[in-house]
Amino acid sequence: MKSQSDWNAALLAAAHDGDLAKASDALAAGADVNAANAYHVTPLLEATGCEHIEMARYLIDHGAEIDYTGMREGSPLMLAAYMGRIELLRLFLESGADPNLALPNGGETTLHMAAATGRTKAAQILLDAGADPNRHVKSDVVTDLFDGQVKLWGETPLHYAAAYGDEEMVQAMLSAGADREARNTHGETPLNYAGRHKRPRAVLDLLK
Repeated sequence: MKSQSDWNAALLAAAHDGDLAKASDALAAGADVNAANAYHVTPLLEATGCEHIEMARYLIDHGAEIDYTGMREGSPLMLAAYMGRIELLRLFLESGADPNLALPNGGETTLHMAAATGRTKAAQILLDAGADPNRHVKSDVVTDLFDGQVKLWGETPLHYAAAYGDEEMVQAMLSAGADREARNTHGETPLNYAGRHKRPRAVLDLLK
């Protein structure tokens, strides 16, 4: 006879595969819709990573926690933005996800993640949903936003947009009230980031 941990594992596997019938069986047998595996991945995160939107909707309808931050890399909304999965991003926001949720370790928000990965459409949707373009991350903390042991230094989303986003993303943030003069821990502005990353003249001009 299967234990609850077995059914939890079955639900996670069903979420990975997008198999609604198996997910239903696992939940009916007592699986916890919010149970996380050893890597702190929940079924909803698994469905998000595999881009199974119907599975994500099903899990939310059955009590999946949208604003879960137990995984170091972020919440379901953050993962959707990071990967540019627009339909999932919209689903989570429509289901009540907090656009300004911040990771407990570094303070990264979903807008920081969209900016750092150059996801302009995701950034615009987040801004329309009320994401704050002036939220600073923490300082001297290693982040999973980038490859390697990269540290946060109090950046706003505009700092990352200046470094990695296109002209449209930068303009969207400025139109939403982003502060051109926002400074990180070292006193650097978004324009400093744009210059260091050798961004196009159009981006530099927007930040002056």
